[in-house]
Amino acid sequence: MPDWMPSLISAASGLAGVVVGAWGVAQRDRKERRFLFLKRQVEEFYGPLVGLRHDLRAKAEVRVRVSNAADSAWRDLCKDKTPEQMEGLKNHHSRFESLIEYNNEQLEQDALPSYRQMLTLFREKWPLAMESTQSYYPYLVEYVEMWNRHFYAPLPPGLSEKLHHGEESLHPLYADLEQNLKILSDQIRRGGESTTFQWLHTSLRGPFRKHQRGEE
Repeated sequence: MPDWMPSLISAASGLAGVVVGAWGVAQRDRKERRFLFLKRQVEEFYGPLVGLRHDLRAKAEVRVRVSNAADSAWRDLCKDKTPEQMEGLKNHHSRFESLIEYNNEQLEQDALPSYRQMLTLFREKWPLAMESTQSYYPYLVEYVEMWNRHFYAPLPPGLSEKLHHGEESLHPLYADLEQNLKILSDQIRRGGESTTFQWLHTSLRGPFRKHQRGEE
C-alpha cells in the first residue's frame, strides 16, 4: 500500500463522517418541525373542532330527550280529559311551551355561535387543515348561513325542506375531523412519524443491522 493511501482513507472517512453527521442533523430538524406542526394541527384545529362537535351533539341529544319526554307527558295529561278539564290544563300548557322557547333560545344563543366558532377556526387555521377537511368547508358555510337566515330573515314555509337544510350534510365533515384527529394523535405518540415512514425506517434498518453482523 502506498504511503499516501492511509492519509487518503482517513480524509475520506472524516469527510464521510461530516456528511453523515450533517444528514443526521437535517433529519432530526425535519422530524422536529413535523412534530411541532402535528401538535399545532391537533391543539389549534382538529382538537377544538371535535370538542365543539361533541358539545353540540351532547346538547342536541338532551334537547331531543326533553322534547320527547315533554310530548309524552303532555299526551298523558290530556288523555281522556273533557273540554272542561282541558281548560284547567292551560297553566300546565304554558310550562310545556316554555320548554320549546328554551330550546329555540339555546339554538340561537348557544348552538349557532358554536357553529360560527367552527367557521372562524377554519378561516384562521386554514393551513393546519388537511385537504380532505378543507373540501367540506363550503357545507359548513351553507349550514350556518341557513341558520342565520332562519333566525334573522325567516324562510317562507316549506323552503327549508326544499333546500335540504339539515345537519346530515355535515356528517361527512364530522367523520373526517374524528378520523384525522385520531391519525394525527397517533403520529404524535410515535414522535411525529407516519405509519408508512415508520415501516420503511424499520424495514431498511433490519437488513443493515444484519449486514453489520455479517448475517445472510
